[in-house]
Amino acid sequence: MGRNDPVRADLADAWDRLGDRKAALAVLNDLAARGLLDYDRQVQVAQFLEDDGQVEVALAAWQKLWRKTELPARRSFLETRIVRAAQKLGTLDRLAASAEKELASGGGRSALELLVAIRMAQGERKQARDAVARFAASTGMNTGDRLRQLVTIYARTGDYAALDDALAQRARLEPDHADIYLRQRILAVLNQPGAFDSAEDQQAAIDALIAQLESGSGADAEAAS
Repeated sequence: MGRNDPVRADLADAWDRLGDRKAALAVLNDLAARGLLDYDRQVQVAQFLEDDGQVEVALAAWQKLWRKTELPARRSFLETRIVRAAQKLGTLDRLAASAEKELASGGGRSALELLVAIRMAQGERKQARDAVARFAASTGMNTGDRLRQLVTIYARTGDYAALDDALAQRARLEPDHADIYLRQRILAVLNQPGAFDSAEDQQAAIDALIAQLESGSGADAEAAS
């Protein structure tokens, strides 16, 4: 990632505050052409482009950033921006086909995560799960990583039963971290009231998980269930 030119970057902010987004974008584009923008400023440029209606150019900018970013939180953020821009352009199906092709030709975890984000945006939960299964089979993805991907899918779709099961599997797989997964299961219960017949049933599920957490027997309890 490039370095900022603080003075000129501040000038772009000043133009933006004055309501002249085009002037701000011109300054930032000039800095970008000389490799003088850091990650945050590059995100700003892409957002300005999208806000200005240059969605196709913005999509290319989001994708470029995504391909050279390694931090998981940033990649997740950029995946949502890529999906949003493609939705605006009506090209989400084309983007999905491209991601499928990349994954089939040996694309790595980043290709999988983008494809999952696309399938989730399309409401294609099964296809997202299938993509994870194919990737796991073709690359030897370990069980922990596969479950991590599935947890993300189930959390996004509000599939409480599947989410709880995946988290319970992670607890059995990583007993030293069972308390972490128990806390995540408690949060899942709190966030999914519709998964229970009544508030009493929801509270009973919470109480049972808290009891496991307090006893420190999360993994043992899961193994016995």
